[in-house]
Formats: sequence, structure tokens, C-alpha cells
Amino acid sequence: MVKRFKLPPKIHNELKALLKNQNKLFEDLLKKQQAEPRAVAPGPHNVPLPPPLSLEGDMDENYAFFEDNWNNYATAVGMGDWPEADNLKKVSFLLSIVGPDALKRFSNFDLTQADRATPTTVLAAIKKNQKPQSPVESIDEYTSRLKSLAKPAKLGAVEAELITFKLATSNKWPHLRSKMLTMADLSEAKAVDLCRVEEITAKHVQVLSADKLSEVNKLKASSSKARQCKFCGDWHAFTKGSCPAY
Repeated sequence: MVKRFKLPPKIHNELKALLKNQNKLFEDLLKKQQAEPRAVAPGPHNVPLPPPLSLEGDMDENYAFFEDNWNNYATAVGMGDWPEADNLKKVSFLLSIVGPDALKRFSNFDLTQADRATPTTVLAAIKKNQKPQSPVESIDEYTSRLKSLAKPAKLGAVEAELITFKLATSNKWPHLRSKMLTMADLSEAKAVDLCRVEEITAKHVQVLSADKLSEVNKLKASSSKARQCKFCGDWHAFTKGSCPAY
């Protein structure tokens, strides 16, 4: 049986507890909203919850779609009229709606108290933390960015393991992501080395492709200048010294 890369037990348990707590808060808030009248602008009842943040495909598009749906939902239920004291409740709603998969993947780097201040700051933090390696970002640049994100969270001994997890799940090579997730002995150093090999291979392919294209262009240019010679009968460029009859 193939072993897959897993989060450290401590982090797994913390995330599990976080999700359980968020779900309970969400249920309690819904009950409270239904049971206690609130002096805010009236909004429609039974507004359907927006879909969770999708982890498939283009993450920039997924995030923009989720943010739009969240803003529409917040407007529909009148969150804009809630007092500032209820900001933490708004954040609890948002963290419940974003979905367990997104929390597991993107909350590896804990949200600070400043990040949790309002839904707007939470969304900004999620966007920053969820961004995968970009097509033009080198693996060294991406690793450096991950470490910068991890530093404020003070993850200690598990920092390397969580960075390894991000390298395995968010690098820019789909086939390499699949390969890494089946490696039980994957480490941060090994993940970086594998990504560097992909970078070197990609650059080598680009050089070969450029050389091949250059040769093709030269042949096309030569062919376009060649004509059938009336002296020797061969096809060649009409330049001095090209005709064997001279």
C-alpha cells in the first residue's frame, strides 16, 4: 500500500479541534440569530450559504468567486449593519463557510489576532496564505515566501513539516505534486531538490526548443531564397559561388 504524506498528529488534532469549534460556533450563532431579535436593517430569511472555497483549478479565480459570494451573502443577511462588537461573530461565520478542506490546507499558518479582527482581514490573510507557486516564481523564491508566512505564526519544530506540505501540494508542476504526495519520507530539503530538478529540466527543454526553432527558421529562410538555376539545373540561392557550373 502506498503511504501518503500526512500532517503531524499535533497539527492534525489542532485543525480537527478548530473545525469542531467553528462548526459549534456557527450552529450556536444561527440559533441565537433566530431566537433573539436584533435592531438592524431587516434582511431576507433563510438565505442560502455560499459555497465553500474550491481547491481545484485556478486558485486566484476560486478565491475571487468565493469572496464575491461571501460579500453577497453578508449583504443579504445585513451583516453590514451589525455593530463593531460583533466582528468576531462575522469572522466565525466566514471561517465556517470557507469549508473544512480550505481550512486544512490554508490555515497551516495560524491567523494572528490582527488577521482575525474582521472578515476583510481574514479574507486578505487567506488570499495571502493560499497563493500557490506562480509560473514565474522559482522554487527558492517560493520557499522563501513560505518561510516568511510561517515566521509570524511561531510554528517552532513543525515549521519545516508544514512548509514541506505546502511545497508538496502547491508547487507549479501537477505531476510532481502527485508524486510528492505518495512519498512517505518527503522532507523540506528533498521537496526543494525535486522542484529544482524540474526547473533545470524545464530550462533545458526551453533551450533545445529555441535552438530547434532557430534551425527551422534558417532552413525556411534558405529555402525561400533558393531558385532553380538555368545553368546547372539545381536549386540554390542566386549568389556568387552557389552555382557549380561556375
